[in-house]
Amino acid sequence: MTQMLLTELGQHQQQLLSIVDAVPETDCYRQFHSDLSPLAWHLGHCAFIESYWITDRVLGNSARTRATEALYFPELSPKPERGSRLPKKSDLLAQSRTAFAENIDLLVELINNGRPHELTADNYLLHFLIQHHCQHLETIQQILQQRAYQQDWPLHEATSIDAIAPSADPLNIEPGSYEVGNSNKAVAYDNERPVWRATIEGARINRHLVTNSELLGFMQAGGYRNKEWWSPAGWEWRQSLEVEAPDHWRQAANGNWYSLTNTGPTALDGADPVYGLSFFEAEAYSHYAGGRLPHELEWEVAAATGGIGPDRAWEWCRNPFFPYPGFRAYPYDGYSLPWFDDQHQTLRGASLHTLPPIQRATFRNFYAPEKRHVFAGVRVAFDPA
Repeated sequence: MTQMLLTELGQHQQQLLSIVDAVPETDCYRQFHSDLSPLAWHLGHCAFIESYWITDRVLGNSARTRATEALYFPELSPKPERGSRLPKKSDLLAQSRTAFAENIDLLVELINNGRPHELTADNYLLHFLIQHHCQHLETIQQILQQRAYQQDWPLHEATSIDAIAPSADPLNIEPGSYEVGNSNKAVAYDNERPVWRATIEGARINRHLVTNSELLGFMQAGGYRNKEWWSPAGWEWRQSLEVEAPDHWRQAANGNWYSLTNTGPTALDGADPVYGLSFFEAEAYSHYAGGRLPHELEWEVAAATGGIGPDRAWEWCRNPFFPYPGFRAYPYDGYSLPWFDDQHQTLRGASLHTLPPIQRATFRNFYAPEKRHVFAGVRVAFDPA
């Protein structure tokens, strides 16, 4: 198991290096979205975080990381300033390759020597670093998507997809007390713990995510112009930005819609789950469909039955991100604790860019409700019949 995890960590290191290596240097240092760091920063940050947790926290030596803390600790480094402070691309790649190799060697040495430490018990640190890199690899896909929006592409003659009405195939959740959370201390993030019993009042939750065709039906029914389906905050947001379609949808000269992805224009598949929605859009669609968004605990209970699970779009939930009873920040305060602020909504599931180590039913994502760049969609739930 340990060797498999070391191999997996090495594979994610190589993915980070390969992506940055393949993107032109100028684009590696640009900030394509106000919420996203320059692409190159993510590579440096991931190498730094490995070194910090292995050498600073386990071995008690900060010599390798002291000089770059102010650049790679997010709280010390404003996003608009990061690109100008990074080393040039060739140096960054060389530094990161060296750091990655040294960190693998240090991890092997720690494991072989059996040096006891809370962070290395049960391979916790290996799981932590793997998941950290996977989250940044997904964020990099967000950057590449935003980069595509600012490139010139040939005119695209889009084919049409059918606009359809909302469809329902609900899974029934009986009222009751259910166990939720994740007891796997080697894998689960602090916000997934501890395991506890939650009271669910009952719900029906659709087995399928809302599709592109269903979202087009919402648009053609005046969904972006009908105030009654929107919350007051959502309607104010929609009016201020004049949003009319998902983030990556573009309309061709013939009036049809297509998708603009990080590889360029591509046809929409009407049956695919829609993504590129804010919480406000997801909420409005659920009201149009005669339902509501699921609470994240309803979602987890439904996932425990096998009726639903991680799919191809993150799923906005109706509740703000909150600490479970008995929550303890671990291994540091900054991952979850600052975001229990009632300003962030929980998302469940996964996206088309989510890697397997973080595809689990108990994983909790969280974003502010106006964010549209996070590959998020919608699953409709209903109150009990």
